[in-house]
Amino acid sequence: MINIFSVGRPESEKAQKELNELQKSGKVEVWYIPDEVIGRSAILDWVKSSAIQNGGFHCVLFWINRVYQLLPTDETLWIPFLPPFVPEGTLKLICGPGAGFDKVPVKFLSEHKVWYSNTPEAVAEPTALHAVILTLTTLRKTTAAERSVRRGEWEVGGTSIANKAMGRSQLGLRVGILGMGSIGRHVARYLTSMGMTICYHNRRQLPDSQAAGATYIASKEEFFENIDVLSIHVPLNPSTEGMVGEKEISSMPRGSYIINTARGQVIDTSALVEALKSGHIAGAGLDVFDNECSSEIDPYLMNSDDVTLTPHFACNVNGMLEVVEIEQINNARVWINEGTPLNTVNSW
Repeated sequence: MINIFSVGRPESEKAQKELNELQKSGKVEVWYIPDEVIGRSAILDWVKSSAIQNGGFHCVLFWINRVYQLLPTDETLWIPFLPPFVPEGTLKLICGPGAGFDKVPVKFLSEHKVWYSNTPEAVAEPTALHAVILTLTTLRKTTAAERSVRRGEWEVGGTSIANKAMGRSQLGLRVGILGMGSIGRHVARYLTSMGMTICYHNRRQLPDSQAAGATYIASKEEFFENIDVLSIHVPLNPSTEGMVGEKEISSMPRGSYIINTARGQVIDTSALVEALKSGHIAGAGLDVFDNECSSEIDPYLMNSDDVTLTPHFACNVNGMLEVVEIEQINNARVWINEGTPLNTVNSW
């Protein structure tokens, strides 16, 4: 019998129904935390006591509506699922929500031969569309124009931002996609249809059938030198932290734009701010930041009319939670039936 630990219950009825069907297969028993068990330490104590009854959990499903009770999701979170609390090799799979996994100790899990799977397909389309929205908003300076209207500055014959045609057309601009995964490919399709030319830089070149018509540029230096808009879609890890720094930003053509819906730490924020102040970068659209609360965002980014900000909610759309939860369950189902899960981010 495969023991699945469900950290809370799915929000959507459809996902809960699929989880129930998984249990009816006869291969699985799903263990739910009692409602009265609240908070990280209480949850981990419950895990330890449950392991005495069932020999440990083979799979963990943690839902986005309960993930905040588990933070930080570092090594200490997973210790009760591993020896000496349970036999070696008990825990096999953790199914998490969303595409990002920078808060997960992937190396530690790999050392214990535990897969971590995410839900990249569920969040790809809405995140990509948000990147497109930020691109157009930044190019057309709609943030500055809206502020001007709300300040009451729009009038016939006026000279305020609200009266000026300050935006830049997207037609013919060269977009560089940094990270050509599911999200990047969606962005390429959208922006190509809007008359923009797309290239990408990736760890490897994709087959033409997967590249959405984009041109691969192997050299990072050549990539940054030949784009008007940079759209960032790489995961955060040691190799991508600070990947877009002063050198990369300064090598972009003057008057370029930067869009980031990945992780704030991929960009050197200080270098970005200096480039915005000098006019080398004409504008930025940011959904993610180094420190994600308003009081800790750089004041220049907060106040500049050249910057559009959103609060890390690129994939927050109606119905998204259900799609994410179902992909999590499907990752577990494939592992149960075939021995190898979908969407794993690690190997050994």
